[in-house]
Amino acid sequence: SSITITGGEVFVPREDIRFRASVYAVIIRDGKLLITEESGNWSFPGGGVEIGETLQEGLHREAREEIGATISIGSIAHVETSLFWLPISKCPVQSILMYFCCDLASDISEECLERARWVDIVELEGKELHVGLNAMDVIRAVMK
Repeated sequence: SSITITGGEVFVPREDIRFRASVYAVIIRDGKLLITEESGNWSFPGGGVEIGETLQEGLHREAREEIGATISIGSIAHVETSLFWLPISKCPVQSILMYFCCDLASDISEECLERARWVDIVELEGKELHVGLNAMDVIRAVMK
């Protein structure tokens, strides 16, 4: 069968598509959004939930890995689905992406400062963050 993956139609057998639940922290402070860089792409801190983890456990782990900080997790602000190629395993993935309102409960660690930065929200208008996501859609949902 054919599916559309991030803008292009490809033929992929359904049994080759992996399923992944992903969680992301939306951290806004003083009109700025915290974003992280991985493999040349900027994104919200977060990623895939591992087997056996709750959504919250996965988000806490991802925050420790990506920004070296602990976070407090609030309500879920935005949910969407996406089909994309996972660069690490080079396979097609159908993902449910869940974005949570979060706050920093500790400082960003020194070793993570190179790949984490605060960006003025106004600079993100019309910009995409990972997987073709319009960042402002998520930010607006958080700020409601």
